[in-house]
Amino acid sequence: MKKIVSVIIIIIGVLSILLLISSIDKIREELIAREPRKIRVVVLNGTSIDGLASRTANFLRENGCDILQTGDATSLHKNTVILDRSSRKLRKARRIRYLLRVGEMAYEADPAHIIEVTVILGEDYKSKQ
Repeated sequence: MKKIVSVIIIIIGVLSILLLISSIDKIREELIAREPRKIRVVVLNGTSIDGLASRTANFLRENGCDILQTGDATSLHKNTVILDRSSRKLRKARRIRYLLRVGEMAYEADPAHIIEVTVILGEDYKSKQ
């Protein structure tokens, strides 16, 4: 009987730890999303939907981003790409991904140090609209 109680206590402990880890990740994402400084963003439409970049830019602007430019990507994209142009830590890209709820992140430096994030909207984002 003591073994059964011990096993149950261990299982409850493990589940509690997993729940705590999950909660910490969610809290960290929310804190990143609440970062007060505006991120300078370029939004490009990599889909066939007219106006998607403009609508997304308006959404990002409403959520505290400084939109530098919108337009069409040079080609169609299956997946949304979020390029952090300011840091390999991808902190700003994480904030944008949190807002858009989609996107593959990568680092690509902006030599002029003006653009902080470039978003290329893909078919995966179109399906969320």
